[in-house]
Amino acid sequence: MYISNAPSEKLSIENFRKLYSIRWQIELIFKNWKSNFSIDEVTGIRKERIKCMIYAKLLMTIINMRITFWVRNYVWLNKKCEISEFRLSKQLIIIADTWLKLILTEPEKLEAFLKQFFDFVMKNCLKEKQKNRTYPLDILEEISNTKH
Repeated sequence: MYISNAPSEKLSIENFRKLYSIRWQIELIFKNWKSNFSIDEVTGIRKERIKCMIYAKLLMTIINMRITFWVRNYVWLNKKCEISEFRLSKQLIIIADTWLKLILTEPEKLEAFLKQFFDFVMKNCLKEKQKNRTYPLDILEEISNTKH
């Protein structure tokens, strides 16, 4: 039994079942935030320091999520593959300092740096295809192509 406030004329039971199966993606996002950004760990006792650390971590998380969203969509549209958002986030954290230094000191090298990084992501951050497994973007594409 499923309970939803979505009208049946907008979302069929079959599509609802498919959509419900990707709910785990939300949990994976929070796991990524905790593991890669330590969003659940803040040090200090001064209120201002704690706020500053929380804001900085949230800002880094938002920037990372925007980049991840763009890369995920690009890879999906061009290769019909999904990236591991967890692996991509980890790699973005690794290159963040270098990226910032290039922006500030050598912007002419930025394009080559990002191209090299993107090539790395396309080879090393893709989810592996598994037999009999449908990925979330496959499900969303299937639902968007079906009639109610």
